[in-house]
Amino acid sequence: MIPSTSRTAGRALAVTALADLVCVLVFVTIGRSSHEEGITLTGLLTTGWPFWLGVAGGYAGVVAFRLAPASLPGAAMVLIKTLVIGMILRSVVQHDGTPFSFVMVATVFLALTLAGWRTAARFALLRRMRTASPNSPHALPQQTRTGSTTSSGKNTDPAGPHEASRPESLRS
Repeated sequence: MIPSTSRTAGRALAVTALADLVCVLVFVTIGRSSHEEGITLTGLLTTGWPFWLGVAGGYAGVVAFRLAPASLPGAAMVLIKTLVIGMILRSVVQHDGTPFSFVMVATVFLALTLAGWRTAARFALLRRMRTASPNSPHALPQQTRTGSTTSSGKNTDPAGPHEASRPESLRS
């Protein structure tokens, strides 16, 4: 039997990877549309595969460096690997070239979307935790004047009083 923390971590990894793959799909779709190329399954796959392999490389880095997949450092790892691997494959295998303007547009768009959905998810979770009832598993622990948590559990995490109560996938 798989421990629940492993299942939760695996689920977080899968959800974040899917969200990142969707970001690349949106990038590819907008790019093909702006260049008046057809939005077909074949066209999307032909244009997108180098960058989707880059996302996979990014997640290899996330796992290797034990980064939280939904964290901003996780987004940075995925962004760098997606751009480097995607641009190399696009240039070497597809012979499509990588003009500076394309690299810049890809960098800005993917940085905004990969970090953007993570930031939005973090704010949504924090809002949910703040508005949850005190007995809810999503509620923030109550603090004492010394900064440790009340009898519901002590927090010795140096990252902060609420870090231990946050889901692993959103820890910084």
